[in-house]
Amino acid sequence: WIRGVYLITLIDPGEQGAFRDYGHDHIAAVNLTQLLEHAEHVERDITTTLAATVERQARWRVRSSLTEASHRVGVVHFVGGPCELGSIACCIVPGGSSGWTVLPSLSAAIELACVRSSSRDADYHGIFVGQTVRLTGLVQRKDLNRERGVVVSYNSSSGRWQVVLESGGGKALRAKNLEPLSAPATTTTTTANTATATSTSEASSNDPLVRVFAFWGCARWSRTQLLGECARGHWGICRASVADVVIDLQHPTSHRADLNDRVAYAPVSMMTEDFMRESERQMTSLEP
Repeated sequence: WIRGVYLITLIDPGEQGAFRDYGHDHIAAVNLTQLLEHAEHVERDITTTLAATVERQARWRVRSSLTEASHRVGVVHFVGGPCELGSIACCIVPGGSSGWTVLPSLSAAIELACVRSSSRDADYHGIFVGQTVRLTGLVQRKDLNRERGVVVSYNSSSGRWQVVLESGGGKALRAKNLEPLSAPATTTTTTANTATATSTSEASSNDPLVRVFAFWGCARWSRTQLLGECARGHWGICRASVADVVIDLQHPTSHRADLNDRVAYAPVSMMTEDFMRESERQMTSLEP
């Protein structure tokens, strides 16, 4: 758990009243780097079979009018953290004005992804709202080629798709400049009687185009607990961006290295653990 990249999904202020000691509030976060199919330390109450069964049930709850769109939605299962591992803590749906939406249930997440991917007014060229894409073929902004982003809307008057980029900006682009990143690391193929997990090595041209991330379990702290751990140097913090949900599902753990320029750590103080001081001393000694 200690080398993960956690996205804060909930800040619950706890009991309301004139006096609060911040002992009853809690912060929840989910690990973006631990795919369920690759997890080795997960308790037996979570298996890919259970995940597939829960996903199948969630798809059945989606309105029948969205059945066609549901085939475009692939669910990727993660181990979100050590708390409540036997259930889904939350789901993340790429898309929306901020670049992603957090929802408490898998059925609601699949439905939202279906609604978004069904919203189009023109020849869509295989592009859907909520889809992860890679920019390509740009002439005047060649520096943006190969950058990834999430499609958030379509402008019918200009014929362009609005994309929130992993660098934090936004860009209106034509479909020819967008390369869909379609195949999740693990999708679940569901029928009336079966639920089968399929790996990317078996992916085909019919793979889902829009992702939903389901997180089994989460990490939790009170605000004072998390601030204390940050002060001791256990955690670094940065502002979340769409880059955090544009996940390379072939190498999810590589996301940690991408954060080096963004994460801020507490300065060395009396609260800093001795092993953190020693690590900093060793790193400083290696600098040219």
